[in-house]
Amino acid sequence: FPHWRGRYELDAVRCRVTGPFGLWSARQRIAVPQEAELPVGPRRRPLPADLDRVLMAQVARAIGYRHTQRPDDVGLREHTAGDALHRVHWGATARAGQLMVRAEEPEDRAPVQLLVDRTLGSGEPQRHVSPSGHEVSTDDALEAVVATAAAVENSLRSQTDLDVDVVDHTGDRFDPASAWTDMYGAGREGAPWSLRRDAIDGAAVMLVAIVGASTPYPPAAPPQRGAVVLVTEAAAVEADRWRAAGWNVLTSTGGDR
Repeated sequence: FPHWRGRYELDAVRCRVTGPFGLWSARQRIAVPQEAELPVGPRRRPLPADLDRVLMAQVARAIGYRHTQRPDDVGLREHTAGDALHRVHWGATARAGQLMVRAEEPEDRAPVQLLVDRTLGSGEPQRHVSPSGHEVSTDDALEAVVATAAAVENSLRSQTDLDVDVVDHTGDRFDPASAWTDMYGAGREGAPWSLRRDAIDGAAVMLVAIVGASTPYPPAAPPQRGAVVLVTEAAAVEADRWRAAGWNVLTSTGGDR
């Protein structure tokens, strides 16, 4: 049994076969093709109900804001048979004297970005060799961050059907299918980090930062779309700093942190 999350290659499976009424049993080793891989994710960390509700309300508000802020200078063309009425640009129609529609309509279901802080906290770092042979570092704070981020992604996908894009604090993107097995510590312990502008997808409905390590200078939040979930021992102290940087800080009294 693996002691760490990650992706493991399977070489064999040990099976136990039990006969009728449990009168006999046997063990057998079954070979597995080399390409067989077993992903082991973080320990399940259910979100507190109140945190889940606030997060869903925050995303819904961001979606509503986006719908009311669509620019008027979109590409336009003349109306043709089959165009939906909701695509008519009434301002351009009044000016042109004929029906005009938006040539390209922004997607209603834009992705949510999870910005995951994978710097190490102040606890005892744990180093081990990953299944791929690389030495990786983690600690209890990072494991809590990864588990919380995975729980947030699962909640978003199950309740909103929104695409979720996983980005770490350096701007590197992870495949959401493997992010929770491949994400380990980065940077030196306790080092502050800043959010790169090119790490934010301009089409994203919502940017949710899952923060576990303290940073004395929280990055500025994108307007109307930024929320932060603090997973840290000093969350109450850090919350004011993040609010001052423009983030909506999500807190919960129902969880362990």
